[in-house]
Amino acid sequence: MSNAVTEEVTDTFAARGARVQVGLGLVVAWCRDEPGRVGEILYVPPGDERVWVFGRSRSTPSRPGWVRADLFRQRPGALQTAAPLEMGRLSREQLTIQRMDERGLLVENVGKRPLFARGVETQQAVVRPGEVLALEGICVFLCVERPPLMTPLVHAAAASWPAFGEADRDGWIGESEASWRLRDAIAFLRKDSGHVLIHGAIGSGKGLVAKAIAGEVPVVDVEGIEGPLRWNGPVILDGLDALDGLDGLTGRALAKAVAQSKHRVIAVVEGGLEAIPLELRSAFRHTLEVPDLDQRRDDLPLLIGARVALALAEEPSLAARFVDDEGVPRIAPDFVEEVMRAPLDAGMHSVDAAIWRALAETGGAWIKWVKAGAPAPARAEPAPRAPPEAIPASTPEVPELVELPPQLEPSVVAGLPTLTRAERIVLQHLALNQTSREIAKTLFVSVRTVQNHRARICDKLGLRGNNRLLAVALQLKRYLGPPPPS
Repeated sequence: MSNAVTEEVTDTFAARGARVQVGLGLVVAWCRDEPGRVGEILYVPPGDERVWVFGRSRSTPSRPGWVRADLFRQRPGALQTAAPLEMGRLSREQLTIQRMDERGLLVENVGKRPLFARGVETQQAVVRPGEVLALEGICVFLCVERPPLMTPLVHAAAASWPAFGEADRDGWIGESEASWRLRDAIAFLRKDSGHVLIHGAIGSGKGLVAKAIAGEVPVVDVEGIEGPLRWNGPVILDGLDALDGLDGLTGRALAKAVAQSKHRVIAVVEGGLEAIPLELRSAFRHTLEVPDLDQRRDDLPLLIGARVALALAEEPSLAARFVDDEGVPRIAPDFVEEVMRAPLDAGMHSVDAAIWRALAETGGAWIKWVKAGAPAPARAEPAPRAPPEAIPASTPEVPELVELPPQLEPSVVAGLPTLTRAERIVLQHLALNQTSREIAKTLFVSVRTVQNHRARICDKLGLRGNNRLLAVALQLKRYLGPPPPS
């Protein structure tokens, strides 16, 4: 199976709309109540200077000139409008989004939920591709560049496409433009019988791509081979980059074996093609570069979810801790944010290391970010998904109070049994001298919800003023016990 010409498939399937001006968008990277929205995008078309407003439902914006920002599912040749978010914690008008310049979005918080940019609470921020925004307890967004319409695919038929955000039949996950171009290249190479040389950065998924093209064929590690080679069928050659430049006998033998092979050869190389002799490289009809995670960083949130689910499937004891009643892993927003910000020198190996580090060192029921070589930071955990503004129904029962302090006022003694579970939990947090904002972050409800609970507690206990409530809560601390885990 001789190859007269080597074609770089990466160039063939490059963005054919590269000259088209790109727009900017905010991709959903984490969504507490609707995890299935990860991968959807708030999109601002190129050259559009209008003020877009994002929030709950699709109500008409309150100000003239504002345009309602919808979430979209963007795929090759299509931009499908997604359903609006209906979370009660999200204001009807939460964010305004406006193009600042060619590579920046001006985002302003006009709603009640706190906005964080670069980890700092703010009312206004300019975000650029690769940067992260977070609405406290609701959503995390990643700023990306995208064309208004992804180029339609030529070889990968729509019937073979996976459901949005899911793995395709080859196990590849991603909704980025780079992932879709790669799928089209794979579909093309499946139809062609020529040899293929696959290259790319560590942890980019080269082995997965090789199997997608070749199918279930033997994998041969070529390190240490000598002399001419023969194959009885199609093979995947691995380890070319470990052969010290492939010079001398080894390089010539491989080139001859590949060029004369009657069976298809798929070879995998770590990094670029500089170390591969031209003689060997020309034995392959096609070369294909697999995009690294920096080129498809907007796929990271989907990859994180899939890899966490895979890790938990291997460890049932961890799944019992970190999976909710609907079978969804509890991944805290800080984990997603930090992985997206972190350098990914080892590609998916870096992501997997972060996942297992978090699984091993995280306390509580949510998978939180743990920095390599450092103890896990003491951060509040999100509460399990629940109806808007509710203290989760799954929270364990609060134990009954016993041996109340004798100096308590009669109205307090009489009112304590009338407190609801939610009010008792808030009282336990107050006994730890926590502010309303700290309690809200811990329980993942709004500050106003906590304040409403405090007001009802005061009414039931016959207290006037927040300072009086705090004094009583501190008196009750040893009798209330610690609050249940969120």
